[in-house]
Amino acid sequence: MLKPPLLFTALLLIAACGDSSESTSSDSQGQPSTPADTAAPDLSGGVDASGIVDSGQALLKAIQDIVLAAGDEATDGEAIAQAIVAVYPTLTVSGSGVPADPSTISLYVNLVNSKDLAGPDNPWLVAVAVMDNAGTCVGGGVYGFPLPTETIESASPTACSAGFVADRIGELI
Repeated sequence: MLKPPLLFTALLLIAACGDSSESTSSDSQGQPSTPADTAAPDLSGGVDASGIVDSGQALLKAIQDIVLAAGDEATDGEAIAQAIVAVYPTLTVSGSGVPADPSTISLYVNLVNSKDLAGPDNPWLVAVAVMDNAGTCVGGGVYGFPLPTETIESASPTACSAGFVADRIGELI
């Protein structure tokens, strides 16, 4: 039996507590102001009440936040997929060659050039493709070495798969 990765547990806590994390501050006259949101990432965007993608852009941003929060587990494709499903249980995560649809996220986690050694010239890349319920595809990801830390978008992918998005991002970085 697999033990849930630390990332999975941490993201469940963030998702469960993210909206209730508020702080109160005072204005310049010492009067309480309205509660302010903390820096916790918003992991609720992009999926409608029926559990399908209604905003690919919002979902892409949330997935990028998941990857950025992953730390050392950001290069573990299984940990990233589990973290996404923990936050979005109605969605399926598929491999990089499977096209995304409004209920399936296409995911690539590997080096930009999977046949070469990791390094500053061949960073890690977590690429995703998501499609909303209107059929619009959005692609992007997070890349970097030794861990992915920089976000990037792939403008209007012509094929809605993470493999295609990873190839386009590889040409940009």
